[in-house]
Amino acid sequence: MKDIFFAICVVSFVPSILFLIYAILTPLSQKYTDAKWQFFTLKGIMLLFIIPVYGLIHELACYMGDFFHIPLLSVFSRPTSLSGIASVVPSDFTTMQQAKGTHLDLWTMISILWVIGIVVISIYQVYAYRQFIKKLKSMTPATDIEHTILEQKHKLGVTENVGVFYNLHTVTPMLIGMIKPKIILPCMDCEPLPIQYVLIHELTHLKRKDLWWKLALQIISTIHWFNPLLYPFHMAFETQLEYACDELVAQTLLLRCVI
Repeated sequence: MKDIFFAICVVSFVPSILFLIYAILTPLSQKYTDAKWQFFTLKGIMLLFIIPVYGLIHELACYMGDFFHIPLLSVFSRPTSLSGIASVVPSDFTTMQQAKGTHLDLWTMISILWVIGIVVISIYQVYAYRQFIKKLKSMTPATDIEHTILEQKHKLGVTENVGVFYNLHTVTPMLIGMIKPKIILPCMDCEPLPIQYVLIHELTHLKRKDLWWKLALQIISTIHWFNPLLYPFHMAFETQLEYACDELVAQTLLLRCVI
């Protein structure tokens, strides 16, 4: 368990630094790039939360350490090794063993807390999802806009079967279901926007596979919950996902007006 948690920590390090750089440069980058490129950058950073690039960093640290005669490799060493506690090793062998044992126990406790955190977050997510599903039981098929949804699907090139429903407990339109997608709408009287704009937005989410990206983000957020930089990353990712979708919808509507 300690080795797994150590690997997760190292994997989490690289994208965290990249996101920190991204956040610092955001005020400047937004002036020269659109939401599509902002979201593309965040997707690349998110993938690094999965891909173990620490092996490359390990090799680079070895090379740089040899070149500059600096023991950089020790930075990426597991804390269970003797080098991880070299600074606190006393001359007495018995005391050294005790210090090592204490260090290992502390790392084990941190690993256990990490697992407990994953379990607690997963239980909460399952509970929240079940509560959400209960609210959707009173869905009513939106038969009055069947022609509109078929028309918009054809124009956007969406081939999946998409159900459209009204729900009194829904505050805002949403797309749910990755296998059997559904568009959930508030009651007609509560929807201020023209229905075709709403359908285009949700169908664009479906076409871009945004629900799969949200699922991947949720899994990463659960595994890397101990990383404080993950929470602003999570917010930035979801925000840019919506901005990129809105941007594409605006381009689609503009193109239709031109044509």
